[in-house]
Amino acid sequence: MQVLDLCFNTNLVLFKKICYHKLKKDYIMLRALDMNSEEFKTEKEKTEKFVNKVVESKGWKFNEDKEIVDTIIMGLTRNKILYGKRFCPCFMVEEVDGKFKSTDDRICPCKPAIEDEIPNKGMCHCGIFIKGDN
Repeated sequence: MQVLDLCFNTNLVLFKKICYHKLKKDYIMLRALDMNSEEFKTEKEKTEKFVNKVVESKGWKFNEDKEIVDTIIMGLTRNKILYGKRFCPCFMVEEVDGKFKSTDDRICPCKPAIEDEIPNKGMCHCGIFIKGDN
């Protein structure tokens, strides 16, 4: 089994093929994801369609670095499966009052990317989307 090892920040640790979320001084076990499972493949296809639709609707482009794009798509897929939403994989996701939330509520495409990062900096924080030619 190939396990998804996308621990985008120091709060996630991979140990014996199980991803653990470091919250304060405790570790919470997240279920391992098999990238070859039908569940993962199906969700990845949906995520690819989703990010293509975002690019088309916003007039943006994908980063020319395909590795960045692929990595972020994998992270968005992972977050959709684990948390039910496509949280930006670059930010911490926590459970608050029984619901999952990320830093600044960064659900792709996030408000900071739409309102500030792409128009003013030319790229979103995670780097998947860049300013289009418009």
